[in-house]
Amino acid sequence: MNAYRFRVNEHGPAGSVVREGFEPQDPKPGWVRLQLKAMALNHLDLWTTVGLKGYPLPLPLTPGAMAQASWRPWGKARFCRQAWN
Repeated sequence: MNAYRFRVNEHGPAGSVVREGFEPQDPKPGWVRLQLKAMALNHLDLWTTVGLKGYPLPLPLTPGAMAQASWRPWGKARFCRQAWN
């Protein structure tokens, strides 16, 4: 699977956000897998990229608070299967 994520590996200007490939782990029982179609970086993401004084943020971090995705049930996700059908 070709999977990519945006990561902040060190605090700095907005240009410090990098796109990197990764191998997603299999979802745990009851989880769903999302296929991200679009995401937005907003001002909150700029603040977390630069770093917030007095509020340490663990690195690396993945920005993005808003997204549009499609999903499919995984394993025995009973309630997801009901919603899917």
